[in-house]
Amino acid sequence: MNIKALPMTLFLLASAGLAQAGTAEDDARLHIRAIAENDLPALLGQYAPYAHLSWKGGPLQGSYDGTDSIEKVWQKFVEGQGPLSANIEELVEKASVDETTVSARVLYKGQKELQVIQTMTYRKGQLADEVWAVK
Repeated sequence: MNIKALPMTLFLLASAGLAQAGTAEDDARLHIRAIAENDLPALLGQYAPYAHLSWKGGPLQGSYDGTDSIEKVWQKFVEGQGPLSANIEELVEKASVDETTVSARVLYKGQKELQVIQTMTYRKGQLADEVWAVK
């Protein structure tokens, strides 16, 4: 390797690692925005085919497996709530070897105000598990 190219090579390797580090956080922000905007294609496009959604609190409380089941619950949510604003009050990302979990405290405002704690677990770039807990 050319010694003069070493600093640039190290910089590029470090930059690539930093770009990967924020991916799940960015995906979580997009997920939250898609919920607020009632953008079902964007929202559902993040889920893995085997995804699981646990909804805690409110009329949609339940456990939903697979994208078909998850799509139905989000359709009910959109019909009942309409467009929202979303204020992310806290967002924390924790990564392990196989997955990254993002926990967010979000205040959604629309017809109703919802304080929600969302925990989103990403595996291989897809949303594999989500807990939606209404406070």
